[in-house]
Amino acid sequence: LKGLRVNGLIVTRGSDATLVIGPDVAFEVPTLPVVPVDTVGAGDAFAGCFTARMAAGETLREAVLAANCAGALTTLRVGAQQPIPDRDRVDQHREQLGG
Repeated sequence: LKGLRVNGLIVTRGSDATLVIGPDVAFEVPTLPVVPVDTVGAGDAFAGCFTARMAAGETLREAVLAANCAGALTTLRVGAQQPIPDRDRVDQHREQLGG
C-alpha cells in the first residue's frame, strides 16, 4: 500500500466476501447471498452506502457490511435507480449477516 500512496483498499468481489486492507487491518466482510437480475448500479449503491455510513460514525466493518447489502439488494431488480434500497431494508439484511 505504501507504494500506491493509499491508506487502505476495499475490494468488492461480487458474491465473494469483500476484502478490507489497511495499514493495521486486513479482514473479509461477508456478502448477502442473492441471485442477481441486473448488476447495474451495484457498485454505486455500495459506494454511496459506505460513504454515508462512515460519515454517520459507523465502524469500518459495519459500513462495509451495510454497503455489501445495499449493493446486493440493488441487483435484485432491473435498472440503476429504482432498486436502490432504503436504510431500513439494508439494516434488516445486515442483521442476517451478523452486523
